[in-house]
Amino acid sequence: MIGKKKSLRLKMEGSETDVFDQIWKDRPHTCEICSKFIPEQCSFCFAHILAKGLFPKYRYYEKNIALVCSIACHAAIDKKYQTVLSRVEFEKTLIS
Repeated sequence: MIGKKKSLRLKMEGSETDVFDQIWKDRPHTCEICSKFIPEQCSFCFAHILAKGLFPKYRYYEKNIALVCSIACHAAIDKKYQTVLSRVEFEKTLIS
């Protein structure tokens, strides 16, 4: 059973899976860190550039999600955008 907050979010915005499926359909299956081919869709293949916990308004924003080939490349996205300055600069690109 899911809580009221999650139920409302799903009703209003859909699920992360829906967004991930659309990204997989629309983008080349190439890692945005190392450029390797990604043969199949998997849970760690989608990295939120601005963390969904800290920036919930960008959780379903496709420009905020990078395609990556491995857990190591997923961690590289997290590391690349861990400073406040880099997050602010990236957020500017999302809203422009």
